Amino acid sequence: MIVRVFVEGLSDLPTIREIFVRGLGQVQGSNFQLFHHRGKGNLPANLRAKPNPLDTTLLGQLPAKLRAYGRSRPNDPVLILMDLDNDSIRGLLTKLKKALLAIHPKPKLILFRFAIEEVESWFIADAKAVKKAYPNADLSVIAGVPPDAIVGAWETLARSLNMDPSLCTGVEKEEWAMEISPHLDLDAPKSPSLRKFVRGAKVMAKLLNLSA
Repeated sequence: MIVRVFVEGLSDLPTIREIFVRGLGQVQGSNFQLFHHRGKGNLPANLRAKPNPLDTTLLGQLPAKLRAYGRSRPNDPVLILMDLDNDSIRGLLTKLKKALLAIHPKPKLILFRFAIEEVESWFIADAKAVKKAYPNADLSVIAGVPPDAIVGAWETLARSLNMDPSLCTGVEKEEWAMEISPHLDLDAPKSPSLRKFVRGAKVMAKLLNLSA
């Protein structure tokens, strides 16, 4: 058994890897696999259709990937992380659960988790981690931001790192994740959505132990 973790993009990978390896003692490739996409995207209008090869977004590929694993490895759990962005968590989760009803076959256990507002929200909620990674960071920029507040998280993080958000790309986001993730408090996460993701990952890890 292996946990399949779907994320939106490359910049999410260092953080999720850190959670599974440092936080849960799992081994990438043996206990879990990470799959990144080109953004969140949208669910296909026809959930039973073949995937559009030009749509490499998470939601665009999700029905086809779940069917494939449902046929080949139905007992392997799937953990899906996406940014909430400006969506309603209740509305988005309802839409996703409704979609699952139309997808056959599919893995027996599928968990959806959301970064509220985005993975960078997890970073700005943990000022100590930011400071350890970037000693020259201006923590006053993030000091008054409530955990998981919708504030334009990556732009706020960029400003705290004395960078111009308009000049930042996915390269910078991936670098931030690589530098900050090793310092995140995974035992008592400051971000509620990170806390919930870690709890979901722990459920998956327990299943791996039971199947060993």
